[in-house]
Amino acid sequence: MIIEVKGDYFLSEINKNDKPNLVKYLNDYDIYKNTLNIPYPYTAKDAENWIKFVKFDKDNKGMLIHYSIRNKELELIGGISFHGKYGMNSYKDEFGYWLARDYWNKGIMTSIVKRFCQLGFEEFKLERIEATVFEYNAASAKVLEKANFQYEGTLRNYIKKDNEYVNVKIYSILKP
Repeated sequence: MIIEVKGDYFLSEINKNDKPNLVKYLNDYDIYKNTLNIPYPYTAKDAENWIKFVKFDKDNKGMLIHYSIRNKELELIGGISFHGKYGMNSYKDEFGYWLARDYWNKGIMTSIVKRFCQLGFEEFKLERIEATVFEYNAASAKVLEKANFQYEGTLRNYIKKDNEYVNVKIYSILKP
């Protein structure tokens, strides 16, 4: 299944052919420092494990919740996932995302987030979608704000990253 986002970008299932782009794009320290669970350096083994996990998670949950972001050539350039944080039958969920540096500051992620939330509301029957961003990640906060998310507050010492506690901002959007 391929989901179109504004003609030039797409969401789809990850596959084994995405391994080189995962390694290429996720070996970016700035992506690492702004995400919680992506390792650095990012290895071929990390990519293999992620691809296997996505398939396992889809089979186990009965639905795809981890999507690749693709350009018009259908090459992987990012990822976006629901976390299943509150259980698969909940009315709410949290999500996270990353995008290759070459595609930053072009409005792409805002369009992706809007389309992904539409999918969450329509296909997964969610009523509330949440996202947390590290307090220092102004670019990601801006993406959420442009995608009509509301800032709800700052969670102090909410995440431990590289043995340091990090404040996160929490945002949400409700089903229209």
